Amino acid sequence: MKNPDLLIVTPHLNSRLEYVLHYVFEQRMNLKFQVLNNSYIQSFPYPTLFYGFPTSQSEVISIPYSGYLDLPIDKLYIPPIENREGIPVIFAGKKSDEFLFDIFSAVFFMLTRIEEILSTKVDEHGRFDACHSFMHSNHLHHRALVDEWIMILSSTLYSRFPGLPIKRVKSNFSITMDIDQLFSYKGKGFIRNSGGLFRSFLTGEKEKVKERWQVFLNKIPDPFDIYNKLSDLIPSEFLPIQTFILASPKRTFFDKNTSFKTITEKKALSKISSYSLLGWHSSYYSQVNFNKFKSEKKHIENIIGQPVNKHRSHYLRIHIPKTYQWLVDCGITEDHSLGFACDYGFRAGTGKPFPFYDITQEKVLPLTIHPFCIMDGTLVDYLKLSLEESEEVLKKMWNYAKNNDTDMCILLHNETFSEKGRWVGWSNMLAKFFKYVQLSL
Repeated sequence: MKNPDLLIVTPHLNSRLEYVLHYVFEQRMNLKFQVLNNSYIQSFPYPTLFYGFPTSQSEVISIPYSGYLDLPIDKLYIPPIENREGIPVIFAGKKSDEFLFDIFSAVFFMLTRIEEILSTKVDEHGRFDACHSFMHSNHLHHRALVDEWIMILSSTLYSRFPGLPIKRVKSNFSITMDIDQLFSYKGKGFIRNSGGLFRSFLTGEKEKVKERWQVFLNKIPDPFDIYNKLSDLIPSEFLPIQTFILASPKRTFFDKNTSFKTITEKKALSKISSYSLLGWHSSYYSQVNFNKFKSEKKHIENIIGQPVNKHRSHYLRIHIPKTYQWLVDCGITEDHSLGFACDYGFRAGTGKPFPFYDITQEKVLPLTIHPFCIMDGTLVDYLKLSLEESEEVLKKMWNYAKNNDTDMCILLHNETFSEKGRWVGWSNMLAKFFKYVQLSL
């Protein structure tokens, strides 16, 4: 390469290191780099970084080498977290090292989700969740450590090489919505509505009986029919949002979507698509076998009338790397499932999208992972927070993201805007929060 921004000298170049270098320097800092394996350089015409070569030369920056990137897959392990100069790190170097830790191994460990691949811990839904994470056990899951580490490296490089054209990527805020049921009552037919009416009657839920009848007679809107008001509630800066539609061909205890056959349903989908990018919300049991998984993708494409390349799994049920491999084989290029259910935070240590490196195949998959950091149900159902407490968490996480060059993606549901049950007050609260973010951009 002619005239690189940065020269990287290392004897340890392999597909893993190459992946990390492209992510850290090209994707995050917008720097062109060149890799050399010769440490006997007499002069340094470009800003230079040594990795795995001990050096005392003041013209370069040296990153300590842990050896982790060269380990065979059966020797990979979950590293301990250490505190260096007030910064939590993994693969810490010697205290005499110029840089605090092997940042390349650290970033690789976090993004490839080695921890999840090695772990056998899952919750009742078969999910690796926050409580299983070593970040959670160290009270660090609310921090995007990968992004903090990259900021430290960027600052170190710029201090040594002030002319280095590092591009700071500003924080981004995005809204995603899952639609598990397009409507609460509409589109479910006479038999399902009759059964629901009978159950509500037996359990003494008089308000639900009344509400279902009024919806059925078109006297009031369906509580989940919030699609017209959303375009007014969400500021234009945050449009289009990303919306994932659950359309399981078979109804189960966890998959209770509507038929998508009525005119009312088709109108709703048309309205949603006017301010959304539509994606596939794969059903709870879809990952039983690949043929079922692939046929479900075709099913949602037939319903919305367009190809789909974005995905989020229902109940956030993903199994790494199998789910990602299946998504690639189905033609999906973006997955939005990476986040926690029982707590908020940064599952891969970043709020930024990143390409996925599959350690079982030792290659980068043509799949971009889009992590989210907060889900509505986490705040209400798992953490049992009040409306005011939920708003404070949302503001706190946005302020953190803004101050640490990371992104904040939130996961909402259409039900969240229904103003029914546990969601009373959420529409106004979210509208205020969206305005708060909008004014801070």
